[in-house]
Formats: sequence, C-alpha cells, structure tokens
Amino acid sequence: MSFSEAISTCFSKYASFSGRAPRSEYWWWILFTWIVGIVLGWVPFVGLIFQLAVLLPTLAVTARRLHDTNRSGWWQLLPLGAMAVMGAVVAAMAPSDPGAGMSSTMGVSMAIGGVIVLATIILLIVWLASKGTAGDNRFGPDPLALATGHEETGHAAGGEETAQPTVSRAD
Repeated sequence: MSFSEAISTCFSKYASFSGRAPRSEYWWWILFTWIVGIVLGWVPFVGLIFQLAVLLPTLAVTARRLHDTNRSGWWQLLPLGAMAVMGAVVAAMAPSDPGAGMSSTMGVSMAIGGVIVLATIILLIVWLASKGTAGDNRFGPDPLALATGHEETGHAAGGEETAQPTVSRAD
C-alpha cells in the first residue's frame, strides 16, 4: 500500500474499528499524522485541531492493525491502563501532609510504575510492527490477499489452482 492509498483508506474508514489493516497502512498513517502535526503545531490551535480530527481514525487504524495480528483492538489501551494503576498507587502512597514531601518509597514506586508503562508501550509497538496473520483470522480476511485478489489457499481469483500460495505477508 502506498502513502497516498494509506491516507485515503484511513480517512475513508474514519471510525471503522472492524476488519484488518496491513503494516504499511498503519505506519504510513502514523508518519502522515506526525509530519502534519509537527508542521501545523507551529500555528496556534491549528495543530491541536488537527490532532483532535485524526484521533478517531488513529484509534481505528490501530485497532485494525492489532486485528491483523489476531489481537483485540482494546490492547491499544494497555499503556493507558498501566498509567492509571501507577497513578492510583502513587496517590495512595502520597503523604497526608502536603508539606511533608515525597518519601523514598513513593519515588521508587513512581520509577517502577514508569518502567511498567514504558514496557507496555514497547510491547504495543512490537505488536504493531509484527507481521500480520496470513489468511483469514477471527477479525476478517487477510488485507494483503484482498489487495492482490488472491486467496491464501493457493487459488487465484478466477478459481484456477496455483502451484504456490499466492500471498506474501511482506507488507
């Protein structure tokens, strides 16, 4: 999938959380949102408006990308959940006297929580960069097989049999 095809697909599937997205669609979209976000970020409020406008399609393409690896789209909330747990632990350990300062136990807890949040972000990136499952999975047909017009079974689109499987997961 080319850069322009990926951008067009993500806008056309603006809030579609079903189906699958190949790696190329996801990473071209991420590159587009980062570049445009950085450029528009120099103009007050325009960058913020752009980021809000692409939030929903970014969540949608991330869910579809996770679906391609046969994982639920809800996994994209893993880092957010880790941050919430870390915040709750730190809040529970906070001293009742605001002038007392931070205890060493609280500092260690914050450091451990930060490492856990970082680990969940790294895990999510690894999943998003992983090769998708070949052939159909529980979230739908292989998007690369659909793009080439061939099935994983080794049959061409017209029904004639081929010698080798015709789908390559090198997206």
